[in-house]
Amino acid sequence: MSTPQERKARVLDAVRRVPSPTRREVRRGDLGILLAAVVASLVVFAAVGGIRVGSRPLPLIVGSGAAWGAIAAAVTALALFRGHSMLGAPRAWLLGGALAIAPLLALTWACLPVPSGDAATPHAFGPDAVCFAVTIALAAGPLYALVRARSEGDPVRPVWTGAALGAASGAWGAVLIDLHCDRVDVAHVLLGHVAPVLLLTAVGAVWARAALTVRDT
Repeated sequence: MSTPQERKARVLDAVRRVPSPTRREVRRGDLGILLAAVVASLVVFAAVGGIRVGSRPLPLIVGSGAAWGAIAAAVTALALFRGHSMLGAPRAWLLGGALAIAPLLALTWACLPVPSGDAATPHAFGPDAVCFAVTIALAAGPLYALVRARSEGDPVRPVWTGAALGAASGAWGAVLIDLHCDRVDVAHVLLGHVAPVLLLTAVGAVWARAALTVRDT
């Protein structure tokens, strides 16, 4: 039976034989995963028909795409922020960012020049369910890539980091579904385009709790 010192020596020898990847190699791998996720989302986007204008005015399409894209970019930067301590953004920032994205998307839509629809037309939930599912599909790749980018773990706030990552991926999915879907009634936008962000925020929190929590070995 080997002594503790001998076992320790074997472990240290194994560590020396398997060099750790450099920071540049890790970033290169994360960038490759992110690019693959973007391609996957664009493939889904193209498969469902890409950009559709329909009866929407061009200022609405450009305005909603720019505004929602800015929101998605902001929460992505917040979720991936490391700071000087490399521990990420403060918990209050992550919590606020994760929970504010869906209301902010809805509020932004309310401020856009949306044409009035036919109030006499009954609302159908079928298109809402379709857009909800497509938004989830569009956001799945970015969510995986963003969680993978934090694969070294989060020792302080993995749940809130994951919630922010989920909100970010959901916001990018909302941007793409907004470019594709030509429906402008508020109920549809809230149920089909914005509600998936709430689900992805919860999924990100649960996933990150398992994937990003730093455990003793």
